[in-house]
Amino acid sequence: MNNDFNDEIFNKITSEIKQAIDSGVPVVDMNIFNYLDKLKINKQNIDLTEYTLELYEELVKKLYTMDQNIADKYLLQLKNADIIDNQSLEKEDSFLISLYRYFEKKAAIDFLIENYGNGLNKDKLVDIHDNVLKGTSSSKKRGLRTDNFKFVGSWQNGERKIQYFPILYTQIYEAIDRFLEFYNSNINNLDNEYNIFVKPIIYHGLLAALQLFNDGNTRFARLIQNVEIWGLMNNKLDKPLNLPILYATKQYFPYRNEYRNLIKNIAIYHDEDSWNEWIKFNLKRFQESLYVGDERLNFIKKMK
Repeated sequence: MNNDFNDEIFNKITSEIKQAIDSGVPVVDMNIFNYLDKLKINKQNIDLTEYTLELYEELVKKLYTMDQNIADKYLLQLKNADIIDNQSLEKEDSFLISLYRYFEKKAAIDFLIENYGNGLNKDKLVDIHDNVLKGTSSSKKRGLRTDNFKFVGSWQNGERKIQYFPILYTQIYEAIDRFLEFYNSNINNLDNEYNIFVKPIIYHGLLAALQLFNDGNTRFARLIQNVEIWGLMNNKLDKPLNLPILYATKQYFPYRNEYRNLIKNIAIYHDEDSWNEWIKFNLKRFQESLYVGDERLNFIKKMK
């Protein structure tokens, strides 16, 4: 339990949780994994992935035509900007995060990139998540959950409405095992080209819905997604990129509520419709990001 809770807050939240459970508020369970092996991607999303792939490859070709030093600096700046954006999306102070990054040169994304292709285990998963929260207002909340006081809800007419509970803390280790089994079995092993984007989007949705950690779950989930797309695309490219070229964090900002609602649908229903809606949403954000990337590279070329 959070040590910052006083008795009054503790009793109030305990009462709210009991009422929510008694009223049948959904709890994420291990069934969220059962649908993944038989998940069918609809035609619209297959078409979206094909177009996203085209945009990605065209952007990379344009990057190839640039001076190598400029291209490397561009990718580095993209990475540094997304580190800040990923925290800002969760209401962190971008100035303080930037200041921390000035002194702490290595970020969680660097550890993921350096170790990509070697798979993940529980210790690595927790260590990388810890690095995501370093220097943030949630720094003291690092680590896996050890209670069931975490819930997802909203305020309505001055009252908290609990929408669902993440997976029970007693099931967290089992959930990690299932996630890592799914994640590690799919590294560099994709039966369809569209999975280059779809599988990372699924990792993102799983981690966001399960809420394995005290805080920073969606930040961590977006990070996993971005690095996975980079790694899987590198296996397809003639000339692999040393850093990701695709980040969609900035594109999530105007859609924050929709983003949260889609995660809620995965958590509660985790059926074909909820997964396909989640996949479609993220693919559209990818495409928006790739359009922006194309404009940026055009601008850089004009500056020369």
